Amino acid sequence: MTTPDIGSTALAGSGDGAGSRAPGPPLRPVEPSIPKKAKSKRIQVSPVVLDAARKGSEELFLQLRTAASGLSQSEAESRARSMGPNEVAQEKPQGWPVRLLKITLNPLVILLTVLSGVGSSATAKTTRAVLRRDRLKGKLSPNCWNSLRNN
Repeated sequence: MTTPDIGSTALAGSGDGAGSRAPGPPLRPVEPSIPKKAKSKRIQVSPVVLDAARKGSEELFLQLRTAASGLSQSEAESRARSMGPNEVAQEKPQGWPVRLLKITLNPLVILLTVLSGVGSSATAKTTRAVLRRDRLKGKLSPNCWNSLRNN
């Protein structure tokens, strides 16, 4: 049995290669289209990164004072002492007033707060109307009506 070429594809179930395609360029996979909204966004890249991308590897190694094999242990320790640890910087935690302000300025929080105020006043009016109706029908005792009315 022969192995298929890179440019050809064999049909499933044909062990002898009789259904193979003529050699030619391989078919490109269908790439998903990029939404127009994503195309309009600009990606910001540091000028240092763009400069490094334009340079050749040897020139970049010289600029960074390194080699393809990496740093020696002594050089790595020296750089760690002089430049600090090789870690991603952590964000400074925000105080509670800043977090509270951010939360309350959220449009969803504002909408829900307004709706809860409207809903609670409408609910209170409806509850009072139901209680008055039940009192008039005699379903509530006078003691129950007075305690509910005073609250």
